[in-house]
Amino acid sequence: MTIREKFLTQHKIKRYIKRKKWKKWKKLLSKEPNCKGLIRPQLFKFLKRYEGRKKCGNKDINKKLEIGIIEIPQKINFFVNDESSLIIFNKKIERYCKSTQKSIIINHKHLKSISIDGLLWLVSKIDILRNSIKLKLKIDDESILKYNEKYGINKTLDKVRYVLLESGYWEYWNISKPYSVSQSVKNDYFLKIKSNNKHLGEDIVEIRKFINSKIGFMLSLQIQNYFDDAITEAMANTCEHAYIEDIPLKMKNKWWLCGHYDTIENTLEFAFRDYGVGLRKTLEYNSNETIRSFFREIANKAKSDSDIIKMLVNDELPKYKGKRDRIRGYGFKKFKEFAQKCGYSCEMIVMSGNGKYHFKFNDEQETEETKIMPLFIDGFLICWKMKIR
Repeated sequence: MTIREKFLTQHKIKRYIKRKKWKKWKKLLSKEPNCKGLIRPQLFKFLKRYEGRKKCGNKDINKKLEIGIIEIPQKINFFVNDESSLIIFNKKIERYCKSTQKSIIINHKHLKSISIDGLLWLVSKIDILRNSIKLKLKIDDESILKYNEKYGINKTLDKVRYVLLESGYWEYWNISKPYSVSQSVKNDYFLKIKSNNKHLGEDIVEIRKFINSKIGFMLSLQIQNYFDDAITEAMANTCEHAYIEDIPLKMKNKWWLCGHYDTIENTLEFAFRDYGVGLRKTLEYNSNETIRSFFREIANKAKSDSDIIKMLVNDELPKYKGKRDRIRGYGFKKFKEFAQKCGYSCEMIVMSGNGKYHFKFNDEQETEETKIMPLFIDGFLICWKMKIR
């Protein structure tokens, strides 16, 4: 018998003796209500609570413990086609957005890996949750989300701890640094994130300079322009079309832009996220009559969200044709040109609604995949990924 087993055995014996005394005392108490000549056993309150819990049953206890706790899944990565694992988490977020719960605990201890596109999706869901509770309860309390160390990130997961810390994720808990990461970890990963509600070219320049300072991947001015155009289009589309004033619970025009370089995998990523009205409503309500009629035509042909995204990427949807500013509307197409010219193996995913478009370019071979996802994406989520040689 180990020391722990011995301790537990002794503890059970002591609790058995205490419960026996307590039951005897309760029996005598029923005969003598005034407790004359009776000595109340020690830890009476704890024994009373224990007996009460036994009567309730374990199922009721577990239900009480689940209130206000949302568990994050093990993996959040939209490049690996496993969106089904995120459905339960997404449903819980939606449930608590409608509830009157004043404080919520997010359980991070099961999270093992997160990509940059997954990071921005998670950040946006937490932002929606906190804003909706604040608006529903009409409070300005910044500590709606509760951080508990026992629900924190595993200490062995350096990359996960780093990206959450550097992205400002923990500021939603009104804390700056619940933990620290070593300098060696900071030398392995580099991340820069910007969030705004305006279309600012300075943000793009800052992200580009940050990446250039780490790896200098911009080979020419032409490649820089391809990169800038792709991100400019995503930001401008968000600020001009992605948000409708009549929709509550959303911070107007908000978007996130993130650049990340992993020295271990030698991979460079850029991700963009908004949680606006999404693909179909943007085309239906925030476009001119020509585009609306075109959209109605393709909608009647039962086009899925992924097919519509593919049309946007390949410039088959005439969103900006006839406009003076010919750069606008070609962001996704510019990334294709970037992939072909920069000399790296590249990937791009674009997601909105139930649609997912996946583009790959490797050794002069180009592939396109579309998919109808089980998970609904509010707004847009876009990610560009490059393998640096």
